[in-house]
Amino acid sequence: IVTGIVVSNDADEETVTQTKILVQPLLKGLICLHGDATDANSKKAVEHAVDATIQGIGIEMFLSMVSLSELDDNEVSSHEKKKKKKSVNVVDGAVLQERVWLLPILKSSSTKSNSVSLYRPRLSFFQGHILGLARKCDITSARGDATAAECAIQKSRVIELWALFPSFCHNPMDLDVTFPTLCQTLVKAMGDKRYPQLVAPISTGLKKIVEG
Repeated sequence: IVTGIVVSNDADEETVTQTKILVQPLLKGLICLHGDATDANSKKAVEHAVDATIQGIGIEMFLSMVSLSELDDNEVSSHEKKKKKKSVNVVDGAVLQERVWLLPILKSSSTKSNSVSLYRPRLSFFQGHILGLARKCDITSARGDATAAECAIQKSRVIELWALFPSFCHNPMDLDVTFPTLCQTLVKAMGDKRYPQLVAPISTGLKKIVEG
């Protein structure tokens, strides 16, 4: 259904805006349903729906409508509101606890979306948006008021965000423009001894770029 609504890369800005107006309420409704669901089967059903949506529209358009770092009143389920009233102080990074469940879905759906999505990925979105979130999580992990467990959680967020890199390497539309500057970041990340887990997704992404 969603792929029938969403337009392709070459659509004009007005068409894309109108498409978002149609799709965004559906996505926010799914997000709230996931928060309100109290059983595993219901949550899994919502996750399958979100997965299918991302396959159709791509990560970039999805994240332009659903933020990982901010909530508005329409996105907070009644269950989440109750939890917030009872919650104690927790160190939040760039990815809110209420959005963590989306990270593995973003990764898994994007690996299946190359032949389905109407959109070619942009490395610039990964460089600017995804890595921006990863840097904030990394900074949060070094905060003095964070516990060891909270630091570990934020570092895991960094790894999960970097795991999305291969999804942006399948025939990216801005390879010639963005890759030269992104390459420096990739080399630095692969040599970061704090995050040896980054070598695998970066290597996979580079292989995709080479294979075209």
